[in-house]
Order: sequence, then structure tokens, then C-alpha cells
Amino acid sequence: MDISLDTSEQKYWVAFSRVPYIGRARIQLLLHRFGSLGDAWNASSAALKEAGVDARTVASLAATRSNLDPDAEMERLGRLGVRAITWEDQEYPRLLKEVYDLPPVL
Repeated sequence: MDISLDTSEQKYWVAFSRVPYIGRARIQLLLHRFGSLGDAWNASSAALKEAGVDARTVASLAATRSNLDPDAEMERLGRLGVRAITWEDQEYPRLLKEVYDLPPVL
């Protein structure tokens, strides 16, 4: 897919990039199981486990969700002049998309 995400979904990509134990493979799993990272971010621990996320990662996500507000994180990036780019954005480097373990967010 070669589109640009809107901020309402992009904030969840940024938020998940802050969660230990979540990288390319788990992002792909979450997208496949929940349809969007927004839905995955808001899913219960039971739903995440049912989707195939291991207990350590579920606990890590729960801890991050209690300390990180995706909207506030996007505002912070904006104040710093930082723009997040996901692998679904047109601006994501073409050659980097060819790497097996490509980072979900730059």
C-alpha cells in the first residue's frame, strides 16, 4: 500500500513504536488481526492474547498505554518539528521497503 496515513491512525503507529517487544512482525500481526493499529491499541489484553500476542508483549503494551497518550505524543513531535513516516506512507524510502525487517516508523 502506498498512501499516507491520516493523523488519527498515524498516532497509533508512533505509539506502538514506543512499546518494547513490538516491531515489524508484531505490527503485521496486529494489522492482520485488528485491521488497524488504533483498534489494536484499544484492544483488551484478552483480545490481544487471542490474536496471538505473547504475555510479555501484552504486559509491555499495557504499561506503555498507561503512560503514553498517542495524541500528546503527536503534539510533542509537532512541537519538535518531527514528522513520523510509516511504511504505508508514500515518503517512506523505497529501498528501505525492500529490507526484510523494515522499521514500521521512521
